[in-house]
Amino acid sequence: VNDPADADELAAAIRLLALGHREPARGLVAGSPTPMLVRAWADWTGEGPAGAGAAALLELQGLTLAPSARRGALRLSVTESLPARLAVRRLRVGASVLDVEVHRRPGGLRLGVARTRGPALTVTVDLPVRFGPVTVDDVEGLAPPLRFELRDRHEVVAYG
Repeated sequence: VNDPADADELAAAIRLLALGHREPARGLVAGSPTPMLVRAWADWTGEGPAGAGAAALLELQGLTLAPSARRGALRLSVTESLPARLAVRRLRVGASVLDVEVHRRPGGLRLGVARTRGPALTVTVDLPVRFGPVTVDDVEGLAPPLRFELRDRHEVVAYG
């Protein structure tokens, strides 16, 4: 995005889409249908031409969410700059609605992902390299990146 106004508009549309506010986001996309906005719309909603890439990323403090509604997938990337606690409620990817919570702990972190509505999604979790053993729903010794089907609620615990 070359124009700062376009970057602001893109960021606003992605935030609206992520929270499920499709009509206001649809207005932004219809008002200036740049290729990046159209790809972001397709990634979050599954409507329109298939897209992928940076246009659809939602970046929060230490957490990046990259959806692909058409594939029924969400990629979560956690960085070192994570706050002590971060929660995203009612995150919408296509027809699915999720809650994501990350808690930084001494010596590790806990990531909770819950599907509250809609079809199951495939979730991929990327963690910083400093984390050693990872546990998903009491299954120990897993190595990142983690990949699992999100049907209900899952908990990822990383140590390191």
